[in-house]
Amino acid sequence: MIGIFYICVSRFLKPANRRRPTMNMKGAILYYRRHLPHCQIDNAYYFITYRLKDSLPQYLINHLKTDYLTEKKIISAAFVGMERKNQLYILQKKYFGKFDYYLDRSLTCVNYLSDERIAKIVCDAMKFLDGKDYTLLSYCVMPNHVHMLIHVERFLKPLYKTMQSIKRHTSRESNKTLNLSGHFWEQESYDHIVRNYQELINIKNYISNDPLKAGIIENLMSWKWKYNNSSITYSPNSFYTHPLHKH
Repeated sequence: MIGIFYICVSRFLKPANRRRPTMNMKGAILYYRRHLPHCQIDNAYYFITYRLKDSLPQYLINHLKTDYLTEKKIISAAFVGMERKNQLYILQKKYFGKFDYYLDRSLTCVNYLSDERIAKIVCDAMKFLDGKDYTLLSYCVMPNHVHMLIHVERFLKPLYKTMQSIKRHTSRESNKTLNLSGHFWEQESYDHIVRNYQELINIKNYISNDPLKAGIIENLMSWKWKYNNSSITYSPNSFYTHPLHKH
């Protein structure tokens, strides 16, 4: 399991009330809510995953939800303070692994991104906003979901607005190409602020290797729908870590 926290498991929880964005001036942090709580910090790296509508069967989502909430309740009763947060962090990583495992092997649900025409639409949309809303570092388009890694120097609008823009355009163009209508993507996107340099490298490797790990190819070079920005040099000294993310 790579060392990342994946917020998707919170999607199983009861939707929160929507709130207006607020700014914590001490930490320059923008918090906002749709179905999930999110956090934005300027000059940070973000790992984002979004998936197709109905890309997992509902019975499986219900099963994962039940297991997750049961374990969360046990942890909440057994630990307090930072130890509780650490244990919940481990639990969330565990369920990210399960969630992504089933996405990689969900052969009976929709997989429109296997169509090269649709994969290209999605890739082009992510590249279009590169240098505008974010710096695009890496992505991989899988048959039913997409991973992307970006750096945002300074937010000009909430991250979910950027994701809405990508989804709106790709949904319209994909539905037109496939002669479909209705929702194309799951409404929520799942984002995580990368905590440190090692996690950044782990996530980059995870994104690049996902097609191989999923067993849909035998040679990484044969997968057309992935990207790594080779013009950026990463080093621990240049990696920005906000105090919120220090261990």
